[in-house]
Amino acid sequence: MAEPLAYSVGMWTTKSGQSDAFVKIWEDMVNHVTKNAKGGIDFTLAQDADQSNMFISFGRWENIDVFKIWLESPEFESYMNKIKPLCDDVKIRTMKGVFSIKGNIALIS
Repeated sequence: MAEPLAYSVGMWTTKSGQSDAFVKIWEDMVNHVTKNAKGGIDFTLAQDADQSNMFISFGRWENIDVFKIWLESPEFESYMNKIKPLCDDVKIRTMKGVFSIKGNIALIS
């Protein structure tokens, strides 16, 4: 059986006036990942509809090991050094896929 997909979940609260700068750096980071890092599948950044300084990011990875390689890379550290000063709070979690549904077709990871 194949390893389950892994998901990165980031919870970001930006400092006042820093949301646009945060989004730009996050986009730069994800563009770097999709071009250079192994195992990243797709990524989404969502902004809270009521609190514009709150964001959640979702990344889908081939497996947990490739995500952990990214987390331990100098490139990730460099991007975090740019992002963290823009934020009041940053939480990043590693999740494993359990269940997914697209349309009316259930997919089990």
